[in-house]
Amino acid sequence: MIAGKEKSMLAVRRPALALLALTACVAVLAGCSAGDPLPTSSPAVSQRDSGVLGVRICVVNKTPKKARIEWLTFDKADAHPIIFLNAGETTCAEGWQTSLLEDDVTLKVTWPDKLSQIFTAWNQSIGEPQVRVDASKQSAAEACGFESGAVSTLVVCSDGYGINESRHYPAYDYHETTLVRIGDSERNKEFVMTLLK
Repeated sequence: MIAGKEKSMLAVRRPALALLALTACVAVLAGCSAGDPLPTSSPAVSQRDSGVLGVRICVVNKTPKKARIEWLTFDKADAHPIIFLNAGETTCAEGWQTSLLEDDVTLKVTWPDKLSQIFTAWNQSIGEPQVRVDASKQSAAEACGFESGAVSTLVVCSDGYGINESRHYPAYDYHETTLVRIGDSERNKEFVMTLLK
């Protein structure tokens, strides 16, 4: 007789529990109505909140001729992404990405003789910001690219930059570029690139 009462009580409790669970779900969903928009999150917010700075590069043309600057990867530039930089002029761009596999700022410098170099900079969450020079094999990128063996392996080589560290990047024995990391700003790891010849 007790077993029969317990069965009938369970038969009543199960629908009551199901109704209670359904009511709770409706209440939660009602709290997410169109009047209460979902909080927006962007990579910028996530990255800035995590303390990972972006990268900003300013290019100064100290050659006597015009150089073409093409910002290939960036979030914000102070000029059109492709500009002709006259002698004495400066252009800057900044960017950030949340993945270590993505670049923050990439730019291509093309001189009047059509020779060019590509510089890629990124700031990782740990360690110094990195700069890689294109695979023209004319600079510090000598070991970059695919190395073949039993399996082809992508080798990414780059130079880490401490504050006030400077490097000289010759290209094709005709052109010279220096890159220096200056003090950080509130948002970015800051670099100044100077085209010398």
